[in-house]
Amino acid sequence: MPIRLDGLTLTLSSSEKSLRRRIAARLDVPLGQVKDFTIRRKSLDARHKNQIRWIYSLDVRLIDEGEVMRRLRDDRGVRPLLETDEPLITPRLEIVQRPVIVGCGPAGLFAAQVLARRGAPPLVLERGQAVDRRDQDVQALVQGGPLNPESNFCFGEGGAGTYSDGKLYTRIAGPLVSHVLRTFVALGAPGHILYDAEPHLGSDLLPILVKISGSAH
Repeated sequence: MPIRLDGLTLTLSSSEKSLRRRIAARLDVPLGQVKDFTIRRKSLDARHKNQIRWIYSLDVRLIDEGEVMRRLRDDRGVRPLLETDEPLITPRLEIVQRPVIVGCGPAGLFAAQVLARRGAPPLVLERGQAVDRRDQDVQALVQGGPLNPESNFCFGEGGAGTYSDGKLYTRIAGPLVSHVLRTFVALGAPGHILYDAEPHLGSDLLPILVKISGSAH
């Protein structure tokens, strides 16, 4: 089984290409023992101005993971990875009437996705415009044009978050958070949002993803 390795550090000037070497050194194994690894979290430690560094949490696969776990069983930064962040498989729904979702913001979009994948495609109602038209209305407003009360920063496909600069971080921990991030990546978002401590997409990319997700699901 994979090993979860917490607290591995790199300096700001170091390349992530050196991670494999750092893993081998941290676990005290030959470099060839490291089969592969996945970055699970990456955060910036700036508590000491003269020693700013990246801190990583990694899932590591080794040729002989058992030997490492026996040798490092008292190391709090090394543990066997027993849990999974994959959402549980849920049964298909048997709903006589078509579900109706009011609002095409984040909650509405993901509720629609879940229902559709469970065999109950819903009808989604939104007072604002589709994201292409909404983007035109927002840009016109920014340039000093009139406010469209039904299509603006608050109303329209994607909800208010579409134009909130694309912050994706949350203090909530659980499988649904990683499900949301994996969905964005599947739709074209950069893969690093899966492990960045404070993932960010930006309002230039979010409308594109919202449009894709709306048409795909």
